[in-house]
Amino acid sequence: NISMKTILISGGGGYLGTHLTQVLLKKNKVIVYDEFFFKWLYKNKKKIKHHNRLKIIKKDILNVKSKDFKNVNIVCDLNGIPNDPSSELNKKHTWEINYHGRKKFAEIAKKSGVERYIFNSTCAVYGFNKNTVNENSKTNPLSTYAKANLKAEKAIFKLKSKITWPFFTIFSNINSSGLLFVIRINLIKSFNNIEFVIISIF
Repeated sequence: NISMKTILISGGGGYLGTHLTQVLLKKNKVIVYDEFFFKWLYKNKKKIKHHNRLKIIKKDILNVKSKDFKNVNIVCDLNGIPNDPSSELNKKHTWEINYHGRKKFAEIAKKSGVERYIFNSTCAVYGFNKNTVNENSKTNPLSTYAKANLKAEKAIFKLKSKITWPFFTIFSNINSSGLLFVIRINLIKSFNNIEFVIISIF
């Protein structure tokens, strides 16, 4: 039962976070921590139901401080450069955000007394695989995005402790899609030399 908890969603201004924020606001206080490259949530805060329970922190995760987690019960980490093609544009920056930034964010959250940490990883950590995979399957990251996320996943998992931080969860999602609020063109996929633009609408 997480009713009326204070939940911080890092990277909460993105595709998943924009929707998750509105769902969680129905029964909780929500803090969205994001630089807001995608600005819908930031610009439309007052149009959202229960926006009186919504707090915005417009900030880079590399600049996180302990005070950002004041009174926070749960962190949902959606941070990161969002996909394989984007991550290859600036590999150094991808490593700074998807590994170093997420690791630092989790470490400070734990030190600040956050009760539960939910880390959103990616199924890309399994690479190309003809078989069905699960959490026990062998990883095979092929892109900078996958490699950085897997390293962050392993580093943050080490913070788990039965005594000091027992509530830790990792999700390895596939690509998400659906109708939300703003169109974002974020991925180009090639099939038989024909390029298809995959559009996320949020």
